[in-house]
Amino acid sequence: RAYLPHQFVWIPYNGLFFALLGRLSLFEQEVGMPTNSFAVGVANTAACAAVAGWVTTPIDVIKTRVQVSGANPELFDFEGPLDCAVKLVRREGPRALFSGAVGRMMYLAPNMAIFIPVYEKLKSLVS
Repeated sequence: RAYLPHQFVWIPYNGLFFALLGRLSLFEQEVGMPTNSFAVGVANTAACAAVAGWVTTPIDVIKTRVQVSGANPELFDFEGPLDCAVKLVRREGPRALFSGAVGRMMYLAPNMAIFIPVYEKLKSLVS
């Protein structure tokens, strides 16, 4: 039941994350920065993960509220994602769409900052 809503969060996140990381890598190549530095890879990945996490937080908030409303309709009376977004903004204001954004960024940035550079390093060692 949660597979499809989960994909509506992570597909945009991953698309944005890898697009940002690719653009940042191209920019660094254009200005002559070293492209094989593990530390730079960690910093780049963390920054891109934080930005992508922040941008996609509203989708995650709406997904979570809709899922909770399915389990506890007395708490939230949403009829779907669009209804959830409208009622959330009316009742709690636009800032509610970004509730939990800092926590989400604090989870995603170090997670991806470890995963992607280590993966790239291992890939270069194997090939």
